[in-house]
Amino acid sequence: MPDVAMGTPGRNDPCPCGSGRKYKHCCLARVEQEETDRRRLRDAEAHVVEAVFAFAIETWGEALLHDAWDDFWHDDAVPEDITGTPEFESTFTAWFVFEFVPDAEAGNAADDWPAEPLAVAWRRATVRDLSTLDAAYLEAACRSPMSVLVVEDVSPGRSVDVRDVLTGARFHALELSASRKLQRADLVFTRVVTVGEVSVMLGL
Repeated sequence: MPDVAMGTPGRNDPCPCGSGRKYKHCCLARVEQEETDRRRLRDAEAHVVEAVFAFAIETWGEALLHDAWDDFWHDDAVPEDITGTPEFESTFTAWFVFEFVPDAEAGNAADDWPAEPLAVAWRRATVRDLSTLDAAYLEAACRSPMSVLVVEDVSPGRSVDVRDVLTGARFHALELSASRKLQRADLVFTRVVTVGEVSVMLGL
């Protein structure tokens, strides 16, 4: 496989995979297709996450966000600006949108808070027509819990192969930035969202 960390080969250069064939006749098409697939899923992720987050705040207010933060960290010390914390985009937002369900028995829970993940509540409440891909992404993310995974292989700038240490499930995740930082044997806490045969990591 070509290693983009070493620079992108020209179309007529020998393929970095070592096959002896020209890049354009070997791995180029696969690399281009993977990048197209990755971008499509990231676009779907952005559409859904932004819409669900805005819906949750507009419908239930900052109190729900603070309750979720407390539940996520098991810490009553909610920062003044949750959105400014390093964890907000890296881990919390995905969990808030796709996994968080308010505890109805908690003393601070409002009667109208949802009894299902926020993404599901949004899907039920909205009349907005979702694209087939956005709908598939939402459903896949809701059924993909966060877990601890071990990195088994990395193609920098392209992908990360990971194995769930709890279930043994393996995934080939198309990752641009994460694949440039992770190394074999690293442990990550994330969820893998798979739509069709394409997987990406969410909330690393």
